[in-house]
Amino acid sequence: MRQKLFLHIGLHKTGSTSLQKAFFDNRCELADLGVGYLAKKPNGDLGPSHNYLSYHDEPERGARLFQPESLKAHLSELRQPRLVLSTENFSWIFESSEVEKLQQVLSDYDVSVVMYLRRQDQQAVSHFQEASKWEVGRLKPAKKFYSLSENRALPPIKPGKTSKYLDYFHRWKLWADAFGVENVRVKIFDRNQLVGGDVVTDFCSLIDLDWAPKDVASENISLGLSATKFGHLMTEVTGRIDSELELALRKAVSSSGKPARPSRQQAQRFFSQFSESNRKLAQALQLDGELFDSSFENYAEGPQDKWTEDTANDTVRKILQVLAQRYPS
Repeated sequence: MRQKLFLHIGLHKTGSTSLQKAFFDNRCELADLGVGYLAKKPNGDLGPSHNYLSYHDEPERGARLFQPESLKAHLSELRQPRLVLSTENFSWIFESSEVEKLQQVLSDYDVSVVMYLRRQDQQAVSHFQEASKWEVGRLKPAKKFYSLSENRALPPIKPGKTSKYLDYFHRWKLWADAFGVENVRVKIFDRNQLVGGDVVTDFCSLIDLDWAPKDVASENISLGLSATKFGHLMTEVTGRIDSELELALRKAVSSSGKPARPSRQQAQRFFSQFSESNRKLAQALQLDGELFDSSFENYAEGPQDKWTEDTANDTVRKILQVLAQRYPS
């Protein structure tokens, strides 16, 4: 009998980091319960599964498999009847040929693909904020994808680029065509709809695992407005200034406060661009109603993504304090 492999592909900003941390930290306990979790990088070191992908030089082409033979070898070391492979970076795969390659790599397993989807306006706000964060000496994939756009709460929609990420029907069809419609599970990232109100508990329920970690910590939390806007500006010089200085500056700018948000009208207009895609997916999934709820009451009437005199002064003051400490007279 073939092993069952649950292939969790994100999306980004839907609790993936919390899920991965819970399974990685408790992988020995899970193994005793009959669930093997892939916790090896391609080189064999312990770590997340993100590195089985590399990125095209052209961001609109997304990601491609990297060292698939290592992925296959490390999975074969897991002997439990149920396996879990999780990385939201599979969401960067836009080309059917790459999904088909992955299907071939995993052809020895009974694969069930699991994707969590978040309403497009909410997804874009959170993911674009993620693009402002820092990785040592390099831009995050999200920043390369969205490129140097306006420093606002919502990224601009670019046909053939941003739309590839947020066109959920197209995304679902890529995986359904390769793995079979019956083998792709779509879950809506809405805490009111998730079992237990969080992704970890919901995913455990989905794979029929009667287990829960002692604590489900929120990971990869969104930054406040000042930190986000400053972070976007800093990414323009990442790799061209001293990395220790960049880290010190980023730490100095407070991440407290509310995140940047578009206006209610901006969010509605953004979401409406994907209404046909969402309708097609709801139909394909044979849902009785719509894919997402249509309430926008959590947005204010006006945008909340601009500096004020106070927030700008506070940010500049903290930058100057760091510079004064590092370069005293």
